[in-house]
Amino acid sequence: MTEYKSKTVTVNAAPMALFNRFTDLDALLAAVPEQQRNDISVEGDTLRVSYGGFTIAVKIIEKTPFSRIRVADLEAPFHFTVTINLRNGELPLQTELDIELSADLNFMMKALIGGRIQEFLDKAVTAIATGGGII
Repeated sequence: MTEYKSKTVTVNAAPMALFNRFTDLDALLAAVPEQQRNDISVEGDTLRVSYGGFTIAVKIIEKTPFSRIRVADLEAPFHFTVTINLRNGELPLQTELDIELSADLNFMMKALIGGRIQEFLDKAVTAIATGGGII
């Protein structure tokens, strides 16, 4: 497995609020523009996205209240797990957040998308921290 870890950011929201937001897949779906919802489905803790002839399905496999969420692929071009880590920030309504990804990439896939995965993780946590993401 190849391991990636985003930078750590501070989010101006309590860990409980972030945890609840990340684990409520129905609310995540509701935040997607309506014209794109046809390609996304949610069933319990499973999210399925179809795009460009590919389908990726993931399931929340671990919920440690207010500190950790693990997601694993059910259907994807390669096997992976994503871990969202939440820690208390310096202030009561702050959270230190990072995202880890473990991916079963062959040499070719690692060469083609490895750098993009790191870039994506860093952009994702930055977007969340600046309010351009999930909160």
